[in-house]
Amino acid sequence: MTTSRPNIWRRVYGIVRPYRARLAVSTVTMLLLTGLGLTSPKLYAKLVGTALIEGDRDLFLICVGSLLAVHMGTNVLSFLYSYQMRVLGGRVVFDLRRRMYDHLQRLSLGFYESRSSGEIISRMMNDVNSITSLVTGTVLNTLISSCKAIAILVVLFTTSTNVTLVALAALPLHFLGYFFFNNRISHTAWKSSEKMSQIYGKVSEVLGAMKMVKSHSGEMRESRSLVTQLRESYDINLYSGNLGSIWGHATGNISYVGQVAVMLVCGSAVLDDNLSIEDY
Repeated sequence: MTTSRPNIWRRVYGIVRPYRARLAVSTVTMLLLTGLGLTSPKLYAKLVGTALIEGDRDLFLICVGSLLAVHMGTNVLSFLYSYQMRVLGGRVVFDLRRRMYDHLQRLSLGFYESRSSGEIISRMMNDVNSITSLVTGTVLNTLISSCKAIAILVVLFTTSTNVTLVALAALPLHFLGYFFFNNRISHTAWKSSEKMSQIYGKVSEVLGAMKMVKSHSGEMRESRSLVTQLRESYDINLYSGNLGSIWGHATGNISYVGQVAVMLVCGSAVLDDNLSIEDY
């Protein structure tokens, strides 16, 4: 397990290496979006906690104008980021499918005897899309989310150590949920991919030999066989969806409990005059 993980990340880097300049632009854009997202709460705090309470009209107008500028900047950067990721995703898909097609033509006949054409097509189309989603979505979003979490913790720590500790108290529950659900969902996703490959292979074989199927009156037999596989695929996808939904709700509830705990600590600090309304 320890040797396969670095190989996976080396392969991911090998896929995006020809487009590292565009990926760097996307990363910088997302970091700027993260920074703007952290700026808005501070501006709202100034607006509500200082400008309105003290009746400072100039500060009020500055805060409103700054919020408008942040909103416009966020829209521009969001469009730039989504455009970069669409281009990057399209080029990665093109490159992977071209390389896979070239690789398929160099394989031996024994490979094609052990696998149906439908299964190979499924791998070429669906699995490539999954890899592209991993490269252009999951990996980058994980990196950005980590940077955002670190930035938020730094802001919290400079404001109140107690609030930071309360916010961190929910992290072990998130890790427990990750370790509990991750392997189960990954295994179920693999089973779903394998089952869809079998279905593609079955359909491809039947359509390719339709004359023979009809000549032997095998339509009902083939239909029952396909229905059985479709039901198995349905059960796998339903189970996977339920796991993902349970994990999502569990994560949301843990986050909500953490937010309530932070609000209680901050509210008590405000009532005891240990924290200002603006910082709250």
